[in-house]
Amino acid sequence: MLRRFPTPSVIGFNLSPMVAKICCAASKMWHDATEGLAEMVMAEVRLLERIFSLYREDSDLTLLNRQRFLAAPPRELVDILQRSREVWMLNGGAFDPLWDAYPRRKALNRLSVTAHGG
Repeated sequence: MLRRFPTPSVIGFNLSPMVAKICCAASKMWHDATEGLAEMVMAEVRLLERIFSLYREDSDLTLLNRQRFLAAPPRELVDILQRSREVWMLNGGAFDPLWDAYPRRKALNRLSVTAHGG
């Protein structure tokens, strides 16, 4: 059953009953399609957050950084780490795929500057 909309008009032009029905049907189809799409997008975002978030204590990336291994890593994580390694090898190590390396490197740089009187 189609949803009934008020006065069938578009930009002030009255529509014939048939065109109004077609517009109502198209509007309902668009609504249903985009609602399903939004749910799919949100499910994908939740999945990626569960895998890659650095702000969640239970994300796979956080667990990998903490434990240094995962018994059953998700395919998405394995794929991105493999690609990161390829890029790391291609640029001579300028791109560091280790997410937790930055804070350690920053701390070492601070110690180095302090030791040299900077």
